[in-house]
Amino acid sequence: MFWPGLMKARALLRRIWIAFLFCSGLLRWAKWRLAARGGIVVLTFHRVLSDADFALTNSPLGMAVRERTFEQLAEHLAREYETVDLGVGAPEWTRGGSQPRIAITFDDGWADNATTAFPIARRQGLPWTIFVCPERVGRPFPFWPERVVALWRIAECRGMTRQLLQMLSEEVEPGASDAGRLGREKTLKSFIERLKTFSAEQRNAVMSRMAEYISPGLDTADTVDVTMTWQEIEGMACCGVTIGSHTLSHPILTRISPFEAQREITESKRVIERKLRRECGLFAYPNSEWSLRVREQVAQAGYEMAFAYGPGVWTRDSDPFVIPRINIWEGHLVGPSGRFSRKAFEYAVFWKAYRTKNTLPVRTRGADAKQGAAAKENRTSPFNQLKSAERRG
Repeated sequence: MFWPGLMKARALLRRIWIAFLFCSGLLRWAKWRLAARGGIVVLTFHRVLSDADFALTNSPLGMAVRERTFEQLAEHLAREYETVDLGVGAPEWTRGGSQPRIAITFDDGWADNATTAFPIARRQGLPWTIFVCPERVGRPFPFWPERVVALWRIAECRGMTRQLLQMLSEEVEPGASDAGRLGREKTLKSFIERLKTFSAEQRNAVMSRMAEYISPGLDTADTVDVTMTWQEIEGMACCGVTIGSHTLSHPILTRISPFEAQREITESKRVIERKLRRECGLFAYPNSEWSLRVREQVAQAGYEMAFAYGPGVWTRDSDPFVIPRINIWEGHLVGPSGRFSRKAFEYAVFWKAYRTKNTLPVRTRGADAKQGAAAKENRTSPFNQLKSAERRG
C-alpha cells in the first residue's frame, strides 16, 4: 500500500506545481525567453495508437501517445506555434517572435506513424521527420524490447515469471554473482534495463531461451507492433515527410565496434537514399547514446544534423550533431481527466527546456570514456547557450 500511496502523492504535488507555474505566469515567461532568442524545441514521438491498440501494444508506456491526444496536440501546435521543417536544412536563426519554434520528429518507423499520425499531422499542415532503420522495415516485433515484453506477459499470465528468471540466471549467466544475476530483477522495466547492458549475442541468447521456455511459436500475425513498409515510407516522403536514418538495425552505437558502428551509420544512409531516390541528411542516435567517436563518424558520413534525447533548446550555438530532443509520451500531454492538457504539455516541454542546466549525457564505453568526459566538460549546455546569446545582446 505504501508505494501506490507515494505515487499518488507525487502526482498530486506535480499537478499543484504545474498549476502554480501556469497561474503565476512563469511558464509563459519561460516560453517568451525561449522565443525571444529564436530557440527551437524538438519533440520526439514513437507511437500514436488508438485506444484498442494502446491496450495491446508491447511497447513501453514512455513510447506511446493515444490517437485522440495526438490529434488535440496537433491542433494546439498548428494554432499556437511555428513548426520548423527539418527537411529544408538548418533553420534561420532569427530573433523575436511571440512563441518558441517547434520541430516534430518520430523514431523507429512504426506502422501507426503512417496509418494514424500521418493523416492527423497532414490535416494540420505540420511538417515532421521520421527516423527509420532499413533492416527493421515492414517487420512484426522489429525491436527486441517488444519481443521481451510479449514473452514476459505470457509468463505472467501463466505464473511462470519467477521460474523463468531463475532458469535464465542459471543457464545464461552461470558465472555471475548472485547480486548480478537476472533472477534478482523484480520488474519488467528493470529486466529490460538490465538486458540493455548485454551484448547482442547475450541478449539474443536470453530471448531464445525465453521463447523456448514460454512460447516457442510467439504469434506475430495480429500484433500491433509492426513497422512501416517501404511503400508506406515512400508514400509519406512523396507527401513532404522527411525521412532520416536511425541506423540500419538500431544497435547502441557506443556498445559495438567502430567498424560495426561505421557500417550502421553509412549503410543506412545509402539504403534510404537508394530506396527513396532522395538525399538522407538527418540522423538520430539509437537510445540517444553517442560519444565523440560516434559523433565524428556521423559527421564524416555526410549527414547535416544529428539528434539525441535530453531536455534542452536548440540554438544557433548548438552542436549540429548533438541537437537535443524531448521525448513525448501520453503522460506528458494529459491532465487528471485523461484529456490533452496545455499546462502539462508546456511544463514537460518549455519549462524543462528552459530550466535545463546540464549538458546532454555523453554515454561512453571503453576507449571513448576519456574523450566523452572531456566533451561533457567542454560542451556548452542548451540552457547556457541561451544565456550566452542573451549576454551577446
